Amino acid sequence: MKINVKISGMHCASCALNIEKSINKLGSGIKINVNFAGDNAIIEYNNEADLKKAYEIITSLGYHVMQEMSNEDHMHMHEDNIQKMQQSLIYTGILAIPLAVITMGPMLGLKLPDFLTNSYLQLILATFIVAFNRNFYINGFNSVVKAKSASMETLVALGTGAAYIYSVLNIFLKLSEESYFETAGLLLFFIALGEYFEAVAKRRSGDAIKKLLELQPSKAVVIRNGKEITIKIGEIKKGELIIIKPGQKLPVDGVIIDGYSSIDESMITGESLPIDKKKGDSVIGGTINKSGTFTFKAVKIGSETLLNQIVRMVGEAQASKAPIQRMADKISSIFVPSVLIAGLFSAIIWLVLGQSLYFATKIFITVLVISCPCALGLATPTAIMVGTGKGAENGILIKDAESLEKINKAKIIVFDKTGTLTKGEPIVNKVYSYAGFSEGDILRIAGSLEHNSEHPIAKAIIKKCKEEKIELFTVTHFENVPGMGIIALYKTQKLTLGNAALMQINNADTSIIDNDAMTAEHKGETIIYVAVDKKIAGLISVSDEIKSESKEAISVLKRAGYTIYMITGDNERSAKAVANNLGINHVLAHVLPDKKGEAIKRLQKEGSTVIMVGDGVNDAVALTQSDIGIALGSGTDVAIEAGNIVLVKSSVFDVVRALHLGEITFNKIRQNLFWAFFYNILCIPLAGGILYPSFGILLNPVIAGIAMSLSSVTVVTNSLLIRKARI
Repeated sequence: MKINVKISGMHCASCALNIEKSINKLGSGIKINVNFAGDNAIIEYNNEADLKKAYEIITSLGYHVMQEMSNEDHMHMHEDNIQKMQQSLIYTGILAIPLAVITMGPMLGLKLPDFLTNSYLQLILATFIVAFNRNFYINGFNSVVKAKSASMETLVALGTGAAYIYSVLNIFLKLSEESYFETAGLLLFFIALGEYFEAVAKRRSGDAIKKLLELQPSKAVVIRNGKEITIKIGEIKKGELIIIKPGQKLPVDGVIIDGYSSIDESMITGESLPIDKKKGDSVIGGTINKSGTFTFKAVKIGSETLLNQIVRMVGEAQASKAPIQRMADKISSIFVPSVLIAGLFSAIIWLVLGQSLYFATKIFITVLVISCPCALGLATPTAIMVGTGKGAENGILIKDAESLEKINKAKIIVFDKTGTLTKGEPIVNKVYSYAGFSEGDILRIAGSLEHNSEHPIAKAIIKKCKEEKIELFTVTHFENVPGMGIIALYKTQKLTLGNAALMQINNADTSIIDNDAMTAEHKGETIIYVAVDKKIAGLISVSDEIKSESKEAISVLKRAGYTIYMITGDNERSAKAVANNLGINHVLAHVLPDKKGEAIKRLQKEGSTVIMVGDGVNDAVALTQSDIGIALGSGTDVAIEAGNIVLVKSSVFDVVRALHLGEITFNKIRQNLFWAFFYNILCIPLAGGILYPSFGILLNPVIAGIAMSLSSVTVVTNSLLIRKARI
């Protein structure tokens, strides 16, 4: 079982790692994946007892779990937290600015009355600032005592705590002529300011889910007992009739039963033009009715609707971790202890070299506050959050972060033919008849064998039979041969319908009609053989129109360096004709549905990362076997479930856009990680005083605090640039 929960109280990536470490070490089938950037976690568990234990551990570490909280409630909670942070920041600023003027004013030539420069006044102001920001100390203490680990709060608590305690002792013990009250106060102010900006930026990174939730109206007009009444959306029942007027949003998914209209589906599918809808057509909750009034029946409600499924998928994707993030997490887990050691080591070295305790304390504080594990922890998840949100806004649903990373390694893309590159709506082009049978006889036999099938070719044959007003008969001893065709009996006659391979198995001689078959196959048409008692009675040639955007999409992908394959159950001649039309050089023909996964596996054995694009039940194995499965939203539920990425609009060109989005997102992750590593590698030695012996340059702790705050904000802001990218 799996549950997505909200967690409040996390202040840095180390908090998330502490929760993961404490719960994952339990084993016994429970696993947690915590996303600091999204304030949520995915918990996998076997029973309720395990889940309860996980909640208890999270609570014992000083964090709060909101297990039953909706996305809307979580957003309101996040807004409340930001307001509280803003309030605390204002109070801290009101005290920190006077403290800075009192302690630093005289150094700038500002003449102040003696009572203002009193150390006890500085103590009072600094004490109130520490009290307003006590959570740093409480959380830092909890990390060490309960999680047996250190966090960013631990560094801030130790750094500012050292400055405050040193200054208090200095009042009574006269350790030096200078104190650090302003350092403690201003550090807490700038760190709180940085956390506030970071929280605001993080909120913006999750705007995609907020926008999706806003698509759903709060009320709907339904027909009950012959009357129109307005109810809340949560009260809608399956099968209920709902009236939609121009300009209104659809509350749930359903089917139009009366009326017609033009509906704007751009917010769900990314399709820019409104779609005409009539009786019998499906409609999607969250879309906007542009013109006309219609009545539709509710088919999917609550969590079943496409909109809510999209919100769930995006939420789970944002909570997932890319492999590159695990590397950053490992570094973060040892980062804080390493910084503590570095700070102590630097202070001791300067004491040994003859510097004062005041100087060594300043070095210790600066090293602690300038180090920033948050930038490392935010580098990947913020980019993932914005990237998956950007995809959702454009009808590209990315189910997990790992797929975004794998996209950048892929060089082979395998496309299913029917329904993916083609429209999946075959039509009968021509009927050939032999051995005394008429074209009507051939259609009658084929239609009688196919009338219960849902296969696209079967539907084309049945449609042709209806057009020709052909009466069908009932067959017995029906046998479906997967990937080949059908065998059945009519009275005493054995009827066979399918491909050439099935004809060979049943010893039906196809040589007499090879010319007709070859002519059709060279046009890219699919040939259906019809045999009666082992004699070829006729052929039906069926074609499936290529999607208008398929050729351009393939061309763009080839220019981008991808090797393109087309996989199909069709014979080689038909397959190659379609492939040539699309500019595809590599064809995997005659591949039965249960063998598609093996075909993908062979390509992977060559050392390639393979993307599979498909839409049907027979693509599910291949989608699962591939490194990245891209499922078209118009396809079956099985295919959509098997895919790592779902294209709501079912456009082949959205494959190009999905790959481009993956590239943009992963580039941002690389940039963020580079900045996070570069910042810490550069700033920690500077804070340790490496430039002091040669140039007399020593970093001020307050400047270090500002730099630490800005590093996190920089990473989040860089991730937000994905929202501006064109895909």
